Amino acid sequence: MKKLCPLFSITILTSWGCEGILDSYDEHFGATVNLWGIEYSVKNTIELDLSNTGLTGSIPSKIGDLKNLEIINLSRNQLNGEIPPEIGYLTNLTHLSLSDNQLNGEIPFEFGNLINLEYLKLNDNQLTVEISENICDLNIIWYSTSFGFSTR
Repeated sequence: MKKLCPLFSITILTSWGCEGILDSYDEHFGATVNLWGIEYSVKNTIELDLSNTGLTGSIPSKIGDLKNLEIINLSRNQLNGEIPPEIGYLTNLTHLSLSDNQLNGEIPFEFGNLINLEYLKLNDNQLTVEISENICDLNIIWYSTSFGFSTR
């Protein structure tokens, strides 16, 4: 008897309306994301608070795979590099704090997708001041002493 490959099985389960079985599959077969040496469940991780934990290097783009995140707090670390645009696709985000790091570059255009964002804190980094219009249209409380402005 031939075995079905996992991808073929998933396709069949999806077409038969067996999404609950797929959730179980995800839990047992590694739907996780490794960030800074820790595995996070794609399905169950809704908060990522790693503030003041000594993180270094850049923010991994894989953070964007944690599709159910509502809160990200990576403030007060030694993170550098650019903010990954993948964060802009986490549409459940309500709070995002990346303050007090050494992040540089522009605020990703994709942040305009964060329609549920209520709180954004990016101060004390080396980010470019220019903010695209799609981000300004969001109904957020924007706090940033480094940029010298506060809007709502």
